[in-house]
Amino acid sequence: MGDLHSYQYQPLCPGPVIRLMQITLDLGFPHGFSLRLGIFALDDAPPFDALLYTWSPPQFSKNPADDLKTRIFEVDCEGKTLSVGENLFDFLCHLRDGGFYTSTSAYHGALQDTKGSILTEFNALSMLEKSPHIWIDAICIDQENLQERSY
Repeated sequence: MGDLHSYQYQPLCPGPVIRLMQITLDLGFPHGFSLRLGIFALDDAPPFDALLYTWSPPQFSKNPADDLKTRIFEVDCEGKTLSVGENLFDFLCHLRDGGFYTSTSAYHGALQDTKGSILTEFNALSMLEKSPHIWIDAICIDQENLQERSY
């Protein structure tokens, strides 16, 4: 369990659902972007791209001189911090620099109604040809939740 400033994943509702990420360009954050996560019914999910990693035991270090361990970076996710490894951080910066982002405050998240269906709200996106959604296993799966990791 993280501290009060760490991102806390919303539980996935029953049924085939997916958590998708959007990157928002925002120069008010230290790295120039923030992340938003939304939960969608799999049959109604918007188009998205995916990035997978080769799994290995995490060995994070905040000490850049420690070449045997992956450096960890903290990025903003909905006003909280989310820790990611160096390669993933570099990829997120590449998305930011390549225009693969939504406009600031364009994504309002996903809400669940009383019947359990997923409701989403979107405004205009800053791109026309690229999908604004991406599924990255290291971010879109709650790595602390064994059941979620086993899907």
